[in-house]
This record gives sequence, C-alpha cells and structure tokens, in this order.
Amino acid sequence: GERHGSQVSGLQLLVCQGWGQTQGGRQTAGDVQATDRRRIVNERRIVITGIGAITPIGSGSAGLWAGICAEKSAIREITRFDASGLTCRIAGEVRNFQPSDFLDGKALKRLDRCSMFAVAASKQAVADAGLCLENEARERIGVCIGSALGGASWAEEQHAVFLKEGARSVNPALALQMF
Repeated sequence: GERHGSQVSGLQLLVCQGWGQTQGGRQTAGDVQATDRRRIVNERRIVITGIGAITPIGSGSAGLWAGICAEKSAIREITRFDASGLTCRIAGEVRNFQPSDFLDGKALKRLDRCSMFAVAASKQAVADAGLCLENEARERIGVCIGSALGGASWAEEQHAVFLKEGARSVNPALALQMF
C-alpha cells in the first residue's frame, strides 16, 4: 500500500485522507495487526498519502530518504547563533532552506522559522500526495504536525525587545507565532 511517514527534526508531517475501507491497495488504520487494534481510540480509518520534510539531512520525501540512505550525520557546529558560551556547540541545523520558495513576502515577515518549516513541509506533503485542494473535500483532509518547542528563537528575540524597549514594543502576535 501507499503508506508514508517521516520524522522531521522535531517536525513530523503527514497528509492524511479519511477512508471508510481499504481502497486501491492503500493501507489504512484497519490494516494494522489485531494486537495494535486496541490502541486505536477512534475507529475512523485514514490513509497517509503524502509527506513533507524539512530536515538537516534533506528536504522533501526524496531528500529525506536520500539523507537516510547516505547514512551521514547532519550534526555540525552551530551557525545560527553564537554558541561559544555553551558547553555543547553542535546541533542538527537545517541549512540551505529558502523560505521564499514556499511563502510570500507577508508570511516571510510574520512567521517564525519553525512555522516556515511547517508551512513548507505541508506544501511538500500536499504536492507529494498529488492533491489539488480545489478538487478535494477539504473537511476530509488533515495535516499532522509534531514540533518540540517551535518558535523559541522568536520568543527570545521578543524577550530582548521587551528588556530593551518595554512591553509596548513586543510584537502583539508573539503568542500566536510561537505555538
């Protein structure tokens, strides 16, 4: 069946479409082994039709898979901020990400980098699924995103603004942009 999934450097993204039963050989939640069935809280069936990935080892499903197959670590010296005062100065950073490939100018100004990853990976997942959203029942389509503390760098920037210029200078959309 067509089942895709990806772990995305703290961001997991899947495009899921609801299905009543296995259709066209696609794997659904109903295909899991009997021992796993008791873990399914909701008996609605889904099929994962596309993935998107913005990761240190590759972008998109093909880039992610190529990075996994290369068996090379993406852990390198931190370059996004000054880590000289930290004990650990290495991390898996996403490099060569061009948010303008996925976002317009307005979104580029408003979104935190982590949110940009989510939008980009969502667009990749929809493209990977071959969906034309105008022709789909949108209420039957979902995107699953997992992130660990997305937006922390934006919150730190706004904290510095608060300390320097006061509360009135903090971006009022901070809470919306962070989570």
